Amino acid sequence: GMPFIPPLSFILVIHYVGLEKFLGPLKKAALFAIPTATTLLVFTNDAHHLFYRSVYLREGTASPMADVVAGEWYLVHGGFSFACAMASVVLLLRQWRGTRSAYRGQLLTMLGGVLLPLGAVFLYLLGLTPNGMDPVPAILSLTSMLYLWSIFTTDLLTVAPIAKEAVFESMRDGVLVLDAADRLVDYNQVATRIIP
Repeated sequence: GMPFIPPLSFILVIHYVGLEKFLGPLKKAALFAIPTATTLLVFTNDAHHLFYRSVYLREGTASPMADVVAGEWYLVHGGFSFACAMASVVLLLRQWRGTRSAYRGQLLTMLGGVLLPLGAVFLYLLGLTPNGMDPVPAILSLTSMLYLWSIFTTDLLTVAPIAKEAVFESMRDGVLVLDAADRLVDYNQVATRIIP
């Protein structure tokens, strides 16, 4: 399932920042072409060696460790995954300035979910991981927990902050939002014109 994580994360980011109108059904389907091909090529790798040229056990290690020699499609999939991650980072960083502080925790969670695996890939490619192991599968487990924590603590998927802000700011009436202790936690631009 790992080949499908980059496009799924990218689609999640697109929805989060409110750009889903630019991603129709055909474009969504196209995002899964490379992951689908990757999955098929991994399952049939012994016949063509396009994903892994070879897989072998490393000698002289305390425990069994596998090493791989990447094939041509490995590079295609890696480039696609990197492009999805970088596009996600760009969209999230563009959103930062327009996001109210109440939703910046969600935005940081989304950024962390994209940047942690990206950082792990760079450490792996630079040979800076323990015993040369690929840390991405373990990091993806951490980012999954990060997303789950955010879903349950910040309503990441329940309240779409971009949609909420668009509606909130397009209202013609001034709106003040108070918390349970009667503290002002949010307001729209019309309210700032009424009460400077």
